[in-house]
Amino acid sequence: IFIGVPFVFALMVHMAEEEGVKHDLSSLRLCCVGGAPMPTDVMKRFKQLYGLDVVQWWGLTETTAHVTCQPVDGTGKLGSVGKALPGWEVKIVDDNGKELPPNQSGEIIVRGPIMKGYYNNPRATAETIRDGWLYTGDVGKVDGDGELFILGRKKEMIIAKGQNIYPSDIEDVLYTHPKVAEAAVVGIPDELRGEVVRAVISLKAGEAATEQEIKRFCLERIANYKVPKQ
Repeated sequence: IFIGVPFVFALMVHMAEEEGVKHDLSSLRLCCVGGAPMPTDVMKRFKQLYGLDVVQWWGLTETTAHVTCQPVDGTGKLGSVGKALPGWEVKIVDDNGKELPPNQSGEIIVRGPIMKGYYNNPRATAETIRDGWLYTGDVGKVDGDGELFILGRKKEMIIAKGQNIYPSDIEDVLYTHPKVAEAAVVGIPDELRGEVVRAVISLKAGEAATEQEIKRFCLERIANYKVPKQ
């Protein structure tokens, strides 16, 4: 069994694409990922190169264990982190704590064997645990089948001209560019727009790309207001 964060799986993909898989991995039967949203393109390329699905799960230190998990037989929905495990409840709520219907994005809150609180920090505890529910700060949605999809962190959300933008939406697109090895998207303060989207990109070895090329690639795949300005 191999467990890693998305960055490690991306490194494995890039290494295999450049050098091939030179070792006998026949004993490897299960690969699991957590710690951050996993780009779907990396998962697809990993399956093509290594012949294995990557099982996603999700949880927090504050939940004492992982809360959701995909089926380990690889039948989970692409991009999902699975359904709530026994003993856990998961809800998506708006900024007022009101539960949202399926497929609407909001903050993920959970109830189950959560922590008692933050050590010597009752204020932080009261902000995080309300009426028995732990407010995770993660943004996601639950589909009609109860599958949870992680979209990003609430504090990482970019607000440009009043539009809510989740960095992971743009990062997923950038990872599908054949020249891109790694990508991170952040919001940069802007007096007129509030924030603008900036993409920080590392290209694969030997590749070259222009800013305009990357912008055009994004414009063909996502809404104009999400396209990185820098």
